[in-house]
Amino acid sequence: PLLKKTLLVVGPVKGPKVSGPAAENLARFTQKFAKRATDIWVNKSGDDFIFSAEIPGRTPGWFAVYQKLVNGAGETIGMIKSTLNPQGLVQHIKNKF
Repeated sequence: PLLKKTLLVVGPVKGPKVSGPAAENLARFTQKFAKRATDIWVNKSGDDFIFSAEIPGRTPGWFAVYQKLVNGAGETIGMIKSTLNPQGLVQHIKNKF
């Protein structure tokens, strides 16, 4: 699933291997969220990648999931931020690109 709630500490990015220009985009995405993310993962859809990062919210139990869609050429196609409540239900989705 694209949205998931985990209690993992950020380590290596989970998911399929990303190479070429898309890997450079993933490195920027990871660097941006490295200090705050509890989890970063990658999903692959055809030639496109979805980079996701889970960020704890200021209110206990709430969190945000940032998702960035990148094509095989490493170009960002879109990015959204989903805000989820403590039960893991989406409360708000904002286009960030």
